[in-house]
Amino acid sequence: MPGPADKKKKGAGEGSSGAAPDAPSSGQAVAKASAPKASAALGGEGMPLIICRNKHWRYISSFHGPWLNLPLEALESLAHSNFNSPRPRPIDVGIFFDLVKIRKLVGEATPLTVNAANGFGPGKMKLSHERKHRMRDQATKRLSQAYYIDEIATSVAIMQGTTSLENVAEYVLDKKRDDLDAKYVHFFHEKIPSRHVVESTPFDPLNDIIAARPMEPEPFRTRAVLRVFAEDYDGAVADLTAAMQLLRYNGPAHNSRDDLEGPTLTPAGRRPPELKLADDEQPTSLEMQLMFQRGSAYLSKACQCVYATLPTPEKSETGNSGTAGGQVSPATASDEVVAQAIAQGAGEKAATAPAAELSPQQMAARKLVKTMAKRALRDFIGFLDHLEYSPEYPLEDFDEFARKHRAATRYGNPNVAPAATYKNHKLYKLSTLFEPTPPAGLPPYPPTPEQTQQDQAQQQQQQQQQLGPGAAPAKPTTATPLESVTYHPLLTDAMHAVLLCHCLLGTNTKELQRHAYMVARLSRVADGYPIFQASRSPARADWMEVLRRLSGADWLPLQSGWDALCRPPPLYVGVPPSGAAPSPSATRPQNTDGFNPSLAPTSPYGATQAPASPYGSGAGDPTVRTPGMASAPVRRWDGLDEDAREYPIWTERAAAIVRWLRESPSLPPLPPSGGGKKKKKVVKPTAPPA
Repeated sequence: MPGPADKKKKGAGEGSSGAAPDAPSSGQAVAKASAPKASAALGGEGMPLIICRNKHWRYISSFHGPWLNLPLEALESLAHSNFNSPRPRPIDVGIFFDLVKIRKLVGEATPLTVNAANGFGPGKMKLSHERKHRMRDQATKRLSQAYYIDEIATSVAIMQGTTSLENVAEYVLDKKRDDLDAKYVHFFHEKIPSRHVVESTPFDPLNDIIAARPMEPEPFRTRAVLRVFAEDYDGAVADLTAAMQLLRYNGPAHNSRDDLEGPTLTPAGRRPPELKLADDEQPTSLEMQLMFQRGSAYLSKACQCVYATLPTPEKSETGNSGTAGGQVSPATASDEVVAQAIAQGAGEKAATAPAAELSPQQMAARKLVKTMAKRALRDFIGFLDHLEYSPEYPLEDFDEFARKHRAATRYGNPNVAPAATYKNHKLYKLSTLFEPTPPAGLPPYPPTPEQTQQDQAQQQQQQQQQLGPGAAPAKPTTATPLESVTYHPLLTDAMHAVLLCHCLLGTNTKELQRHAYMVARLSRVADGYPIFQASRSPARADWMEVLRRLSGADWLPLQSGWDALCRPPPLYVGVPPSGAAPSPSATRPQNTDGFNPSLAPTSPYGATQAPASPYGSGAGDPTVRTPGMASAPVRRWDGLDEDAREYPIWTERAAAIVRWLRESPSLPPLPPSGGGKKKKKVVKPTAPPA
């Protein structure tokens, strides 16, 4: 059965006429002749892979994790426990509640689509065509609501679902061509050739939705993502700005920064029973999505303008001044050419033109690079302003969250134990850590060689005193403060993007080094378990490529390699004091049901409580200890294993930033903008009359 995209083929010029007034005109011609190009891609002997459009969405790997497989009741219980946890909370409350809503909506849509596809209802009753259409229509509305909440997380959830979810919107559009929810869902589920998003995607469906629903910011967000694929960054910024204006105009009751205080402490220092927020009271992460996407668009625009600011390199011996000199424009070059230029180190010796030969266009482009980098830095700092960090998070708070996690995953009551006593501790917003003057009271990082040797010696001593098969790890008598940060799936990418922005802004080496150490400090303690798993970060790959290309010039001296700086600290296994009698709990089986000790860098939980995989506890009963478990090495879910370490996934931004750092210092300084304060005219006092 042909889909709606095959029945309705219009050029981008026709579909752009239905765009909202706020939509920019620069991106209306991006998808010109998209239908003929898509049909040409489908023909021929080398047919590309045909997959859904949502599988091309960026940052999908950041949203993978156990939240896709946890029971919905356990996931919802963990979301409320996370909200009631002391600050900084383990995971951002907005994204956590959004995941619960998405799981609930996708879970409600799945049986509707499966029953409609099978043609049988309850009791093996055969369904009529009208009944199947109504079921598909209800499922489409639920999927549309899920995509409105977060299109990246919903795309990941759909990938884990049944194939009937991918075709449900197409069947609805066959009978209701103007159904907006079906159009929105079908936009994500439409099958297109792999790696041909721009050629195979017209703007018509999104323009129709925006024209019919001009006060909803979510379609603007989706169209901005599509413009980023087409490298129309100006149009993407305009759409995201319009979405943020609509979000503030509509006045959402809560966002991820609201209710940061959480439940107040009792006079005795104990927290009251957990609060259960209604759906309309739960924070959302839409504002953070828009800030991150707009910051990425600004940064990509700045990198795109780099090539217009630098002088043309001298022609090589073969006469090629394009790829041989490193002048590979991201707007015209393919990914293969850019990757080859980066790998071969092309463009390392570009010609430097004198100041008199710089054209006015190049000077204007240099100003544009600075302006776009400043705006990108502003948005990324605004994104980090929603998250928090504490250098002295009490260890008992980690234990409390672990207890709630075990109770939730075992269908128990997380409030069976008395509420713990929480102490006040220092708390900082992540945005304040990247200010020109850092806050006082932070622990030194990177650690000194003496501290490193002391930690290694302590770890070796504890490993030599491993517990026996029937013993249990004893908790330390004094609570050790830990570093903790609120996790977000895009946190790692946002922090490394801040470093890329400082590279374009020409930040001095000392300040850039301080920001780099701050990013490494936060990256080593950021952990999304038990909800998210470690993922790859394009911005981190770009930053590591910049460090690799400029290491020979001693551009940014760091104490060690970037992987070593970001590696989480070693786990310390709790060892009972020598000669101490075993506690009564040592004779009981210990729980090994899934609390990852990487939440607490110095957690007292032993190696027997760190599962090798978050998706399962292995064969047999997870509560039974075996002799081989005590001697098993401690394994952390730090993203540095073989299956999750950084691979060469850098983008064209790395090549542009490397050229900018190498050649921009030799360029003449920019003229003053003229926007500064005027110097006051000094009026000389007149002599009094004689």
